[in-house]
Amino acid sequence: AGILTNDLSEKLSLVVKPASMPDTEWAVLKSTFEANVKRVRELSEGSAAVKAYEDVYAAYLNLLIRVARAILTEVEPKVDAADKDKLLQAKQSLDTAETRLRNGELDKAKESYNAAKTVLDEAVKKAKAPKSMGGGANAIVAIAPDLSLAAAMRLPRLFTLTEFAD
Repeated sequence: AGILTNDLSEKLSLVVKPASMPDTEWAVLKSTFEANVKRVRELSEGSAAVKAYEDVYAAYLNLLIRVARAILTEVEPKVDAADKDKLLQAKQSLDTAETRLRNGELDKAKESYNAAKTVLDEAVKKAKAPKSMGGGANAIVAIAPDLSLAAAMRLPRLFTLTEFAD
């Protein structure tokens, strides 16, 4: 459990707070995760440590879902109508992930999060793609940097204990 917890801590360090997410919300999400990490590190008994790891994983997944939701809000105005429909599906997947997380269905919550992440990755790529201004060989390419959207590209895919056993 300790090794897996360390892996999640390392992955969390790569997640960037979206610009639209309030600092207080980010701080609460991170402190909840860190409190659960501390608990895992303090436990030595097997089943208690595994349960504590599940709590760490749930806090981690909750943070990723909230970050993905903020990124979805940021990217939505930057995509075309067809992609807005896909983003609606991603929003529904995030809603499902939150419900499953509340119900303790971590594997199912992970699946819903990953489904939303796939759509978000595609939408972010399209939103960040250079837009041609003008025409022909003299077209000016405008790229607007957006660090929050770049953060979406680094949202990790989630794995479970059973996937590590394979």
